[in-house]
Amino acid sequence: SIMTQWCSRSVYSVEGISPDGQYLALVSYGLQGYVILLNINAGQIVGVYPASYVNHLRFSADSRKIF
Repeated sequence: SIMTQWCSRSVYSVEGISPDGQYLALVSYGLQGYVILLNINAGQIVGVYPASYVNHLRFSADSRKIF
């Protein structure tokens, strides 16, 4: 599965949970840092952003975007 591929490559830390509790923001640490937005209920990755894109991690009001 794609989750297995992502999880086997790096070490992750949980940086945030969306206001509605459906999304989890993980930050990878490795050669390149990424923020991975995961839908908890579906077990799907819904967004991948370069860590440099995110200054201070917070969710939008609809919980679908991070800043």
